[in-house]
Amino acid sequence: MISAVILAAGSSRRMGLSGKKELVYLKTKPVIQHSVDSFLKSGIFDFFVFVIREQDRLLFKDMLKDLPVPYKFIAGGETRQQSVLAGLTALEKTETDRVFIHDGARPYILPEDILKINDGLSAAGACVPVTPSVYAMKEIDESGIIRKHLKREFTVSAQTPQAFLFPQILEAHKKASLGGRVYIDDSEIWSDFQGDVKVVWGDPGNIKITYPRDLE
Repeated sequence: MISAVILAAGSSRRMGLSGKKELVYLKTKPVIQHSVDSFLKSGIFDFFVFVIREQDRLLFKDMLKDLPVPYKFIAGGETRQQSVLAGLTALEKTETDRVFIHDGARPYILPEDILKINDGLSAAGACVPVTPSVYAMKEIDESGIIRKHLKREFTVSAQTPQAFLFPQILEAHKKASLGGRVYIDDSEIWSDFQGDVKVVWGDPGNIKITYPRDLE
């Protein structure tokens, strides 16, 4: 059973909106609906968990009422990491063996890339889409001084959806929640508590809607 955890519990404050960026219309439908449609077109998903703010439940419920596969809504936490754990925990009593974790504000994910990620997951326990770095990548310290000049050919930008074997990523997230560290994404948690993460080349167009100009 393959499930998807779609994250839409953030504040959207960088968009300068009073509501949710995932519910803003992009062309003919809300941002999050574009993502959901691509997941459905891939034909591999059996269940969805939408991690949302409780005050947005009725809006999401109305928008997704015709979803042709089973789903549930779960309230998110204060951080992305907490929201992912809430979404994964909601799948604990299902027969999920693979899970895709996706930012609901990434409307441009393609069905064929989802299938590519799933193929990568078959070869490893974790798979993440990435794109090559196009900038000169640096590592700095707390005082703003460059300490390392990273080789561009060995640096990439990670995207979502990130896919994992379900029991292992749930276990990893539970362990991560016991420490004081805040993780950037789920592949970092997997690396710390489970092992290697396979990458596949993603689509540079799979951007995350963060600022108003991104909708253009």
